[in-house]
Amino acid sequence: MSNYQLLFQKKHITYTREPVVLEEYIGFLDQKESRKFMVLKLQNNSNHPIQTITIRVSQLNHFNQSMKTSEYTLEDIKLDAFKSIVSLERITVEDDCTSIEVNLLKAISKTHHWENGQWHKLESTETKSSIQPKTQLIKPERLHFPLHISLYMTIVYAAVLVMVYFALRSFS
Repeated sequence: MSNYQLLFQKKHITYTREPVVLEEYIGFLDQKESRKFMVLKLQNNSNHPIQTITIRVSQLNHFNQSMKTSEYTLEDIKLDAFKSIVSLERITVEDDCTSIEVNLLKAISKTHHWENGQWHKLESTETKSSIQPKTQLIKPERLHFPLHISLYMTIVYAAVLVMVYFALRSFS
């Protein structure tokens, strides 16, 4: 028997220009601990693969008033461009919570970070003079067959040529 009971599953439609938005959230009841929690499904709406997200989650009651607001940072995630991810962070749900509101505070990719409604290019920690060019030796291309197979095929070919030579010689 499962220890979790599904309480609700809601799709969330957002009309914001934020690069990461809430797509769906699912609420569960942990029957062992008698606690309600939810997990979020977030969608990347940008062309930058996101590595770190900081969000603010507000739990709302049936009057649409905020009961509890918390900030969560999801680090070391791999949220590719225009893909979705389910967060592994369990968010404890208040008893009177009927819906939630999620705001993106910060999103970080390898080259950019998003904050206060716009993208900013990350400053490089290396200076141009400290960058050393890398030299790479080009390896010669390998044979398509291992050496012993190539030798065997050469010997068979030579034997066939010798047999053809003696067969043609016997006809004359």
